Amino acid sequence: MNLVRLLLSLGAALAGIMLLWRILQVPGEILRYPSETRYLASPLEITAIANIALWGLRRYRLGIGEGRLKIVSSALKASVVFYTVGLLAILAGYAGLCSLAGFLAAALFSLKGNLATNYLNLPRIPRLSSAVTIPVPSVSGLRELPVGLCTPPEGGTVASYNVHLGREARAWIDLSRKGSHLGSKSFNLHVDKVRQILGSEAHSVGDIRSPRDIEKHLSKGISRGYLLDPSKGIVESLEALEKVWRRGVETSLQFLWTRDKGGVSARHLVVASSNDLQAFSRFEADLIRRVPFMSSLEATLVVDLMSDVRREAFLKPVGEGYLKYLLPIGISYEPTYLLDTVTLRDYRGKRGREEDTLAFQFPEGHILLIGDKSSGKTRFAQSLVSALAGMKAVVIVLDPHGEYHRAQGRIGDKSFLNPFRPPLDVDALTHSGSLLVFSRNISSAFSVEEPQEEVAKMIRLKEPLLMNYLADIAGKVDRETARVRDAVTKLAEETGIDEAIRGIALPDPTRNVITVEVPIHRKLTTTFLTELFIAWAASLATSKQTVRVVMIIEDADEVLDLGGTSEMLGYAEDYGLSLVLISKSCTSLVSSGQCFSIIVGFRMSRKEDAGAFRKLVGLGGSEPEGLQIEATVSGLHSGDSIIFSRSNFDFMLARAQEA
Repeated sequence: MNLVRLLLSLGAALAGIMLLWRILQVPGEILRYPSETRYLASPLEITAIANIALWGLRRYRLGIGEGRLKIVSSALKASVVFYTVGLLAILAGYAGLCSLAGFLAAALFSLKGNLATNYLNLPRIPRLSSAVTIPVPSVSGLRELPVGLCTPPEGGTVASYNVHLGREARAWIDLSRKGSHLGSKSFNLHVDKVRQILGSEAHSVGDIRSPRDIEKHLSKGISRGYLLDPSKGIVESLEALEKVWRRGVETSLQFLWTRDKGGVSARHLVVASSNDLQAFSRFEADLIRRVPFMSSLEATLVVDLMSDVRREAFLKPVGEGYLKYLLPIGISYEPTYLLDTVTLRDYRGKRGREEDTLAFQFPEGHILLIGDKSSGKTRFAQSLVSALAGMKAVVIVLDPHGEYHRAQGRIGDKSFLNPFRPPLDVDALTHSGSLLVFSRNISSAFSVEEPQEEVAKMIRLKEPLLMNYLADIAGKVDRETARVRDAVTKLAEETGIDEAIRGIALPDPTRNVITVEVPIHRKLTTTFLTELFIAWAASLATSKQTVRVVMIIEDADEVLDLGGTSEMLGYAEDYGLSLVLISKSCTSLVSSGQCFSIIVGFRMSRKEDAGAFRKLVGLGGSEPEGLQIEATVSGLHSGDSIIFSRSNFDFMLARAQEA
């Protein structure tokens, strides 16, 4: 239906444009100056077409902002002036000067309407604009700033403190005057004052667009935004929202206030979205449950209000006391970790002729260690684990062969590490979402109308296991429960997952590293168990917003279904979980190469593996660099490796030092 409507709209627009062109020619035919009239009509016809096209693109939400539409609309008005004055010149008997007369009139009209300063958003000229943006630095000597200090002293002014949490996290302050093209002297002096306090440059509104393009939220299919109670302080609102915000969810917040003759009024808005529907549903559930002072609005309305700060809907009188609230300045809005550069003390790194202790950037993403058996992968991973643990990261190791550190749990006792049980500080609903995202077995077995709630019921049991869940629902006889009972029974019997979990010892509580000795069962059981622990680590990552959580998976080609690796890695990154996959096979991971920020290649004796490694790093087979990489990985000695960093497309040789 949308396509039909679009085609009908295009047809109607085309017919209208042709009719307009014909109408514009009529005065020229009557006055017997057809060529001059065609010249005068051309700009009007072109800008009309452009205006209709941009309006249509904006109507169907294809990324056209209000600023571009205003520019073309203003150009259309100027073209009307050009055409009209040109015709008047012809009527007055000055046909030869009609173009010049029209041009001068259009130029005067544009200057009077302030086309250049109001719509073209010229940077670094805040004194000529009635609306400016001042970025808030993520690192500042200031810790807080009173709202009153950011409020222009005159009436008819609007100020807003804006925060965007996500991959492009940023904060900024907007200041504007209502109903005026040019800022007043006192307004511009105030802009300079705020700019100097923050140590930032002022820009015309619209220059800083990337995180501010909140219309991107609508492209992800959200239906609701939220209106917060402005009687709550800005710091109080941010602290409440910080408790529910999670990685993978983009959140835009606007705290707006205005001063006029009636006093101070305010409006607090929130809109959020995510490409991960599971992560977003958990965020929204937490938001509704933990932030009681809010009400929902249509998402399109919230986006429109945040895009046009001069719209006065939903403003609530708050009095002069609002100006005493504080803006949290000088804090980082980036989802940063306490981890950036990883240094492996027992390795040497060589780039060109320079050789030093091995260090590489690992700010986000995943790592792949690939190479033959006994080529040095586990030794490298053990050194990586020690380095990460020394940097206060949370490290979880899935160790099928007990090569890292023996767990200290009491096998045979009732104490065992159960991945169905959520980590500390993680609620059952959040963990149930992680299990559904990362375990295909769980999402397939719990195929009900509200699977997250159903899995949460199992998690809330005293000992959450599949057979205990089946015992808990034994008395229910409805059709949906019967279907789930059959699926869960089959899964429990085929995998023997409950017995496998009971065999997993508790990790040593005195160590920073959580080592899980995943028992090698049949492939289905081991894969299911690995899925559960990845989900457990992802849930842990949601509770560690400022600490890096890294999971090492030995023999990934044996314990994982590598066919869904790209999807799993994408979800893990959204959760803030970094995975380190260690594998002997390279060919099955080629399609997932872009998901790894670091790829470490060890000796590869098989030609197809060396070729697959070349493809993983993005080099063609006919390129000299690609052939060189293949030759290098084929000729590496045990313990040596080549490290590829995707962020700067850089290669480095690494060599293990003798013990």
